[in-house]
This record gives sequence, structure tokens and C-alpha cells, in this order.
Amino acid sequence: MYEEAIETFQRANGLSKEELSAKALLAHAYAVAGRMADARALLEELRAASRSRYVSRYALGAIHVGLGETAAALDLLEEAYTLRDRGMTWLAVAPRLDPLRGEPRFQGMLRRMRLPS
Repeated sequence: MYEEAIETFQRANGLSKEELSAKALLAHAYAVAGRMADARALLEELRAASRSRYVSRYALGAIHVGLGETAAALDLLEEAYTLRDRGMTWLAVAPRLDPLRGEPRFQGMLRRMRLPS
């Protein structure tokens, strides 16, 4: 149901340009729907925003998961762990992160956080 998700996140993003979580969710939805150019454009917007305000490394990592970029995703999740990003509370259960579950680095983060694997 990618198109429905994209429409919902587009509406949410349009309602509040200052709130970046909808933009990050939209970027991930674009990526998993195969709209890589759209996902990368939003990822670049988020990276630009991160120069002047906090942007969740967890959210950026999830976008990289959608893009199939495992190493970049894990690097950002490690950074999120170090920064105590609140998104990390979802590490053990977020379906967006399912492609990482078999990765040793991901399993290590779960252990360090004392979360079930």
C-alpha cells in the first residue's frame, strides 16, 4: 500500500513544513516504493536541515534502509545510539528496519540496548 502511505505522508508533510518526521517518513516510503530520486531529494533536504537543527539520525538511517544502503543505515543508527536518539526505542520492533535484523552490527546494538533480538 505504498501509494496510500505516500499520499498520507505527503499530506502530513504539507501541514507542517517545520516538523521533519513526516518528511523522513515520506522519504522512506518513496524509497521502498522504488521512487529513489524522490527519496534522495528529501534525504538531501533533511541533511541540509541538519546543518542548522537537529535531525533524527534514526530517521535518516531508516531512509537508507529503504534505499538498500545497509552500511550507511547502520552508521546512522550507531550515531543515533550515541546521541540517545529517542527513535532508537523502536529498534527492536520497527518493521522499517527488518532488512537489518540479520546484520551483526544491528544485533550488537540490540544487545547494548538490552533489547530482544
